[in-house]
Amino acid sequence: MRIKRVFFLLLLVVPLTWPVQAWGQPGVTADAATLMDADSGVFYYRKNAVERRALASLTKVMTCILALELADPGE
Repeated sequence: MRIKRVFFLLLLVVPLTWPVQAWGQPGVTADAATLMDADSGVFYYRKNAVERRALASLTKVMTCILALELADPGE
């Protein structure tokens, strides 16, 4: 019975000795990025926001959104 108590106590105490790690802010690896609240118009994050870029990826995203909006829910 004493062995069980010691084992249980070790199971409780050992994890408390492990160091706690905090996560930093996520890094953005894209060349440009923007995070905006569409309702209020507030920009929360901008990276190279004023630099002109090709709209190829945005066009793909908008096509996908339109396809999902126009599709039947059963599809």
